[in-house]
Amino acid sequence: MNSTLQIRNGLFYALLVSTMGIALSFLKPISRVGMPLTFSITMISAVLGLLLVVFSIKAMDTKKTRALFIVNGASILGIPVFAVMHNLVYALLISVFGRDFWGEGGDEPFFFILALIICPLVYLTTTALSIFSLASRRLDPKLD
Repeated sequence: MNSTLQIRNGLFYALLVSTMGIALSFLKPISRVGMPLTFSITMISAVLGLLLVVFSIKAMDTKKTRALFIVNGASILGIPVFAVMHNLVYALLISVFGRDFWGEGGDEPFFFILALIICPLVYLTTTALSIFSLASRRLDPKLD
């Protein structure tokens, strides 16, 4: 296995651990430190996701495996990106069209749904498939 694949696999496992940290921080809030800790782990996960995409592009691997890891990294990177875009679009449309644009209790739904539903589901799916792919390669070295 070449060094790029080893780095990519290490980044994948680090990303897996950091997302478990995010999940645990939501399950058990840690008083005042809870939200800054969750934000910090989320930003670390986004950077790891970006690095995973870069090293997956460089990795000499099959097209399907490469695409799987690229989508995995991009989906975790998409969560904070789409959350910020949700807030920016919401604020922009209010500043252009006024406070009554969304109605009472209205909100910008597109980027919100991408950030909180689509990206996490894609991440969970590609993580399960990536673990299966890595485990099958470990069991059958001919796949490398």
